[in-house]
Amino acid sequence: MLVALVIVMLLIGLFVLAPIAYFLFLQRRYREPAHAHEIHRLTTEDGWKLRLHRRKPEGEAGEPIFFMHSLSSNHLNFEIPHGYSLVDYLVKHGYDCWTFDSRACRDAVPPRRGVRMKATVDDLLTKDIPAALRHIREVTGHARVHWVGHSMGGMLLYAYDLKYNGEGLASASTLGSPPGFKGFRLKPRPTLIWLNRHAHTLISLAFQALAPFFDFWRPVSSLVPINWDNVHPKLRAKHLFHAAEMPLPIIGEQMYGWASGKPWTMCDGTLEIDKCLHQLKTPLLAIFGNLDPFNSLARANGFFTAIENPDKKMIYLSRANGNSANYNHIDLAFAVEGEREVFQPILEWIQEHPVNGAARKRKTAA
Repeated sequence: MLVALVIVMLLIGLFVLAPIAYFLFLQRRYREPAHAHEIHRLTTEDGWKLRLHRRKPEGEAGEPIFFMHSLSSNHLNFEIPHGYSLVDYLVKHGYDCWTFDSRACRDAVPPRRGVRMKATVDDLLTKDIPAALRHIREVTGHARVHWVGHSMGGMLLYAYDLKYNGEGLASASTLGSPPGFKGFRLKPRPTLIWLNRHAHTLISLAFQALAPFFDFWRPVSSLVPINWDNVHPKLRAKHLFHAAEMPLPIIGEQMYGWASGKPWTMCDGTLEIDKCLHQLKTPLLAIFGNLDPFNSLARANGFFTAIENPDKKMIYLSRANGNSANYNHIDLAFAVEGEREVFQPILEWIQEHPVNGAARKRKTAA
């Protein structure tokens, strides 16, 4: 009886300690990258402590660019792989780049226990982003900044533009950011939603723990909309381990609801984004990939055509349009030919819209 009890205790210890040991090993092996020249800490009106990571060019810093991450990432969304990223490219061309860790990221510090799991997309829009933009303007002395957003980071640009009339923005560039989900229905994932709601920390650790397998395992799933053949070869597990974030429960459920057919409304239902996208005021470069399940060509064209502001441009990346690959959703941020097909158009758009100059009127699609 005693032997059996000892064996059971050993097995329980093994199952508990082995995952802990594995995760500690990963943390030691994959040190958190430190690319920023400066890390700025700011406090929101409701007490959250957030981080802005600043990368400056040599010599005098140029115009500021604010980068807003996607649903399942953080500031590293635009920093990997280091040396080949969008931030690297724009810093090289003289821009002052600010990547953001909103309250949706693991490094954000809430004002008190129990608050983290209550964060919403509205909080990102009305508390985090205004505080970040205000801080950048105060530090740099520029009245306006450029905005670059990937996926949710661009959806929040649409919402910010509509709520605040594009206040403080000189230009916007979005990567795979859905203009709503009309005609799209996400496959139901009730089990994952339940687990994320009731065991978020455990799910987050498991999500990170999968990162090393992506060096040789290429999952195909609606949860991972990526063209693996179009991912930059320098992007490795050490990058994904720190860049990947499991969405906070309410934020994830809000995005899931919109992708499942619910109206895209924010600010307690007072901001009906689906119905107002044609009113966007910020000069917009919208980049989409033809394999992206969230952005069909018809949906992208409908969105672009409806925008009343003529200062706009749309790029739809596909082999049929002369690009090197058929782009999906995630690989837009770090594609093999990203520098030429994604980064350069963003640079040119920013150059055409200086923060202290009048925006040029245009209406083009590519």
